[in-house]
Amino acid sequence: LSDFRDLKVEDLVVHVDHGIGVFVGLKRIDVGGPPPEFMALRCAGGDHPFVPAARRIHCVMSPTTLRSLLR
Repeated sequence: LSDFRDLKVEDLVVHVDHGIGVFVGLKRIDVGGPPPEFMALRCAGGDHPFVPAARRIHCVMSPTTLRSLLR
């Protein structure tokens, strides 16, 4: 993945702190100054972290690819 903007809603991602999650979308959050973009994720255990888009994710794969790896 060359750019986080290539992510599609429902893509699976692996994050170093949050583990495997589902990409929900991009969100701008007002934290003072220009609002940075965050990746909204849905992770196991009901976690819904907002990860700064400037941070790199480690892996993106389609559900089909993940299912084939788990067989």
